[in-house]
Amino acid sequence: MEVLSAIEKLSSLSQRLKFPPETNERILIRQKIDFPPSPPQISDGSKIIWIGHASVYLLLPHAIPAEGREWRGILLDPVFSERCSPASFLGLKRRIEAPCRVEDLPRVDVVFISHDHYDHLDELSIKSVQKRHPAAQYFVPQGLRVLLTKFGIGSNDVKEMNWWDEDVLSLFLNSPDSQATLPGLKVARTVYMSASSTIKSQSPLSEEEGQAL
Repeated sequence: MEVLSAIEKLSSLSQRLKFPPETNERILIRQKIDFPPSPPQISDGSKIIWIGHASVYLLLPHAIPAEGREWRGILLDPVFSERCSPASFLGLKRRIEAPCRVEDLPRVDVVFISHDHYDHLDELSIKSVQKRHPAAQYFVPQGLRVLLTKFGIGSNDVKEMNWWDEDVLSLFLNSPDSQATLPGLKVARTVYMSASSTIKSQSPLSEEEGQAL
């Protein structure tokens, strides 16, 4: 059994090292996202844009009395670069152009990073977000604050999170007239950030957590 296992591993490795690499012709069709000059009035709820791999952009409705109706932007594992690598000529190359660029995003208020692999934490993308959205907050795994500060993010703008840590963000609908209505409305939505994982019925979640998702 050990010999067979070793042979299978060698076979898998040889397939990965093939040059030129084999390609899969079933490629997704890219749909370019054109954002309006200013986010539209809230009418149709949240918007979710898949940038590619684990990168996702969310536009969530938010209301502030002094500013009227607005959106709040959230980025998950933003990678906009052509390659996931420490060098521009190495590593996995994007096969489909991203549907948008960092400069196209109307706003970015929060950035979540799942882990520090190159296909989830991209230095050029983080620096681009910081340049265009300097007020963004970053939520990262424990130990990654130092790395993000090297990318130019302020230490106070980075919050490290450990397993099962929780935090509350002020991304909820706030009533313009708190005297006549409730002071705020929390919209019950759950977003599962899968990163390099998938979620299915056999996932190691408790029954309560599974029902919540």
